[in-house]
Amino acid sequence: MKLAMELGRLGRADQVRRKKFRPGDTWNDMQDRENVRRLKAIVKRYGWPTISKVGPVASRAAWLVAQHAAFDKPFQKLALREMIRAHTRNKKDIEDYQLAYLTDRLLVEDGKPQLFGTQFKIFKNEVVKPSPIKDKARLDDRRAAYGLEPFAAYLRSARNSSKKK
Repeated sequence: MKLAMELGRLGRADQVRRKKFRPGDTWNDMQDRENVRRLKAIVKRYGWPTISKVGPVASRAAWLVAQHAAFDKPFQKLALREMIRAHTRNKKDIEDYQLAYLTDRLLVEDGKPQLFGTQFKIFKNEVVKPSPIKDKARLDDRRAAYGLEPFAAYLRSARNSSKKK
């Protein structure tokens, strides 16, 4: 329970800062680095925080911290491997969409086309453009298999939310 509460705090700290961020602002990753430092210690001691270990909210918080750890790609890759391993053992222990988002994040960071269309670039003028996508013809099939809405709806939502900020 204590572990779940700590992960929940990390997740809330992550989201509060991101909700206040505006395109064109300079990002200070000090909080992200502290969150990753703590998550690394948790993973080392307990393994990946799965739903069966810490509950869905805390498990999602762990994923958010890993998702936003672009400054530590080796940790992101470790997190994805651990999440896949947990998901292979028990499909209910890791949300499918989390695997899709972290996979895309790593592909885009490596300069490769994403598979699920989850990653965008948002420009100062609030223009939202998806990062390159591999095999667009089957994109919605891949998205559906991971519990994601059709890409057109997701893109529309991303564009609308960038205008509200």
